[in-house]
Amino acid sequence: MFLTLLGVAVLEQLVIYQVGVIPSRYYEVLGNKDFSGFQVLTAIALTMIVVNSTLKSFDQFICNLLYVSWRKSLTEYLHSCYFQGQVYYSLHILREDIDNPTGWLGPVSIFGYFVIGTIVNKVLMSPIVSKLVQQEKLEGDFRFKHMQIRVNAEPAAFYRAGRVEHMRTDRRLQSLLQTQRELIGKELWLYSEWGALGGELGHMNAFVSMYLISCFSQLIDLSSTVTNIAGYTHRIGELQETLLSLGRRENENYSEAKSWDSDSSESGEDLEPRDTAFLLERVTLSVPSSGKLLIKDLSLKISKGDSMMIMGNTGTGKTSLLRVLGGLWESTQGNVRMLTCFGPRGVLFLPQRPFFTDGSLREQVIYPLKEIYPVSGSADDERIVQFLELAGLTDLLARAGGLDEQVDWNW
Repeated sequence: MFLTLLGVAVLEQLVIYQVGVIPSRYYEVLGNKDFSGFQVLTAIALTMIVVNSTLKSFDQFICNLLYVSWRKSLTEYLHSCYFQGQVYYSLHILREDIDNPTGWLGPVSIFGYFVIGTIVNKVLMSPIVSKLVQQEKLEGDFRFKHMQIRVNAEPAAFYRAGRVEHMRTDRRLQSLLQTQRELIGKELWLYSEWGALGGELGHMNAFVSMYLISCFSQLIDLSSTVTNIAGYTHRIGELQETLLSLGRRENENYSEAKSWDSDSSESGEDLEPRDTAFLLERVTLSVPSSGKLLIKDLSLKISKGDSMMIMGNTGTGKTSLLRVLGGLWESTQGNVRMLTCFGPRGVLFLPQRPFFTDGSLREQVIYPLKEIYPVSGSADDERIVQFLELAGLTDLLARAGGLDEQVDWNW
């Protein structure tokens, strides 16, 4: 596609040059009073102008397609790095070095051109306006999704919702890119058809000088654009390096059982009773950003059915201990072992600030275990309604229009 764009750009410049030298041939034709030659030359000029306008439209069309394609590839790659493990949490909570990662035809002909152009633009722009509004809405939804993850990084990490949010964020990206592709297709013949036609009719004198001035002006503008691209590239490269470094980093002092649907007893490595959930051995914990000591030489065993209350003043490490148990923070010393798994048959963490994602009511109830119920449907309706009744939230069924109705408002 890039080679096609290069070929179209070269061909466009050749056509522009041919259009520019046509006025000089009119002097010869008019001087000889050659009416047939005048007709042929006028037909050639109009043909070249239309071809030039079409090439400009096609040029812009290919540029937009490349933009959508590159945005899709780059964003999906960054999403795969961003949602790997707990990288999104570490990036926003534990790291502070990466910030929030937008003539001769006469006056009658000119008047007729503008009238016709206005009518045609009205007819052609009407279907585009609605699509443009839809694109802006989807763009806002996509950016809001990133902001939502950024603000709620810790609750999402406690929920182990990285895989689910990766899927949801990519889904919004695909909807946005599909709308952009449709909009590009609708705008194909509107980029420069009328503007280029008017420009060619009004600027045929002193072509060579004006052409050179235009080329040098484009080079100056291009230097400014390249400078901006260099800044964007540096910022994206810095983000990529940080995401890759966080993705390769392993918490050596923390171990976790297998997924909820596997049998961890088959390995024979776990010598603790099956009802043991967490085992902490001489754990020392400091705040990652400041190094302030919170916990020292803590040994603790948490088993199934145990009730435990952790009390203390604000800032003494109650929530920090949960972060260590959930694998969000690394212990300074000692080992933390989660001998059960995360999920409906193991452990679920409830953060201090609840996090509600986007989607239907059903997706809210089973969140963040969407991948466990890929075909969740009518078979689970009774259980979901039962849970809503226990929580006193049955009115949400009527408000949301059912379990599977997509809502636009924020939960």
